[in-house]
Amino acid sequence: MMTFFSGFVVATLLLGNTVGAAAKQLERRTQQDWLGSLSMCGCQQCTSAVYNSQAGDYKCIDRILFLIGDGLTEEAACEQVGNEFPTICGPACNPDTCDGRAQQNLQPIPVSATIVNLPPPTTFCGCPQCTSNIWSRQAGGYACGARIEYLQQVERIDPAAACYEVSLEHPFECGMCNPHTCQGVSNVPPVPIPAVAPTRCGCSQCTESTLNSNADGHSCSERIDFLLASQALTYPNEQDACRQISHEYPTVCGPQCDPDKCGSGPPPNALAVSVSQSQPQQSSQPHAPPTELYCYPPTAQRTIYSNVWGKYKVEVKEGDECGPSDNLFSKAGVALSNNKSDLTLSFGRQPNGQWYASEVRILLPPRETYDYGRYSFSIKSIQVVDTITGDVVGTALPPSIILGLFTWDDTEDFNLRDQESWMHEVDIELSQWDDPNIEDIQFLVQPPGSPHKYRFYSGVGRTPSTPAFNQAPNMYEFEWKPAEISWYSTAGGGQSFTYGTQDALDAGEADYTQCMPANVEVRMNLWNLFGSTAPTGMQDNHRVDVVIDNFTYVPNNLNGVPEGGVCSKDCHCGGPPLQCINNQCTRPGNRQRRRMTGSGDNIMNDSESLLLPVDATVLLGAMLLVVVLLFLRHQRISSESFSNQEVLHDDDLLTVALYDSEDLCIGLNG
Repeated sequence: MMTFFSGFVVATLLLGNTVGAAAKQLERRTQQDWLGSLSMCGCQQCTSAVYNSQAGDYKCIDRILFLIGDGLTEEAACEQVGNEFPTICGPACNPDTCDGRAQQNLQPIPVSATIVNLPPPTTFCGCPQCTSNIWSRQAGGYACGARIEYLQQVERIDPAAACYEVSLEHPFECGMCNPHTCQGVSNVPPVPIPAVAPTRCGCSQCTESTLNSNADGHSCSERIDFLLASQALTYPNEQDACRQISHEYPTVCGPQCDPDKCGSGPPPNALAVSVSQSQPQQSSQPHAPPTELYCYPPTAQRTIYSNVWGKYKVEVKEGDECGPSDNLFSKAGVALSNNKSDLTLSFGRQPNGQWYASEVRILLPPRETYDYGRYSFSIKSIQVVDTITGDVVGTALPPSIILGLFTWDDTEDFNLRDQESWMHEVDIELSQWDDPNIEDIQFLVQPPGSPHKYRFYSGVGRTPSTPAFNQAPNMYEFEWKPAEISWYSTAGGGQSFTYGTQDALDAGEADYTQCMPANVEVRMNLWNLFGSTAPTGMQDNHRVDVVIDNFTYVPNNLNGVPEGGVCSKDCHCGGPPLQCINNQCTRPGNRQRRRMTGSGDNIMNDSESLLLPVDATVLLGAMLLVVVLLFLRHQRISSESFSNQEVLHDDDLLTVALYDSEDLCIGLNG
């Protein structure tokens, strides 16, 4: 009997898994078969040659798939696109007009039926294609109509101009309401072209200059158009495509064309907002990110090295009186050697008497971004060189010289870093900061302070009374995880430090562990605490050379703190459905499960219930178990077989209780 029972349960579980797998496979196959069919819309004439035709900026099939994704049925989507583009997508793909419509979609009108002439559909903006469906379509969180009405009522913009502006800002969702381009005769007077050219992606900073920037052989605009035309299922609207390209090319196309970063999104307290192109842009952030990279020349004039350490791109900073500490940063301070494996950063004195510093940004190849993971820096040598004799006069940094190895998000506002994410700066810094009484290496996250900073001497056993250093050759690295960062270096005999959310909570301090993803890049710099004035411990003929012979970034593929883990903000938990509630990543509304207790012959106490979350498969198994229990009750089983423990009683009851709309539980009451 137990064999029968075990087999019954196993069969039930296998059946549930098989049905679930088959359903997923059927769903995938159905989608593939539908996309690959010779005709669409129930119209035999709606072949790939027709539905791949270009209708404005998008193909017929792209428009149909978008509407299906927006909640319309295939027939309704085909009908709408066929009506909007009657000479391109219709009548071949319009179920109302195509001659070869599939029989299951054809509903012939009886001969005796009375044909009623329905009134024409409501349209807007003087455009026959700007129907109620278009008017109510969502465009970046607000309906096209709501955006247009907001401009008219709040911004006091002419109705035609409002239609025109919203259609340009959201061409895919609201483009049918453009009085300049919509099909049919418009009863709306022409609108003058605005003085400021309209932009894409809903970003005022996404100008023609940015869109035409070279992103690995193609312009940002070309890459956006490619995603919209070829991957409509993945990127159904322009903002999705803009977001993806900006993430792939954060320093070329983003953040200016990133809808999440450019600051052009509607304020949350407005019914709908779309700022006029001729007026200053109102940002949803305190300040919009800079359109130019601080103290770096324009891309076309920038010194750039490719394939450094195998795959990285190195860009050189150049600028007078730039931060940190108003240094003069020069490309003369950066050099590559040894088959692009040795990057040298220098600090020295120019012939005109000015001291110069050096900085570079380290970029990943296109389609790769920095995220949670391990960041490793190998410092081959640190030397102070006499430029007259060529002799090495020191192997440690002079007291006021700083070597920084760090992450940086240039899209954040430095002046408001305390209100944002402190530029996502994670630091490894080598310096005594012109103080002979402190250690020469520190690990920290910004802003400096406790408990998120750790200092140590690079030399083994060194103390303030014996400040000899061993800064290179050494490895320096940190691993960035959700809500925790761990540093390590071979310097100082091997030093490590970990700072996380739990440390901040224990100390009663603010938590400065920042979340990913972000527009983070890696930077390395060599600079003077006193700017372009004379550094401490250096003569005019001295130059500091730091050789970095390797850098690697290895993602750890982490997304967030697991359920039940410590957090201080929602982003630590990796996003929905988890939220940071009472410093713990939790599913909102999750019921605390009760544990089974009991002793002796009773399975559990009368006051306790065993609550197990179940799905349809387990429910089916429970129902089958009821059948088995009923079968056993009516069998003649000798009482000797139950002499040790009475497993079943006549009043045993298996109940299935629905405790709330989310949790289906089984209660076994003894």
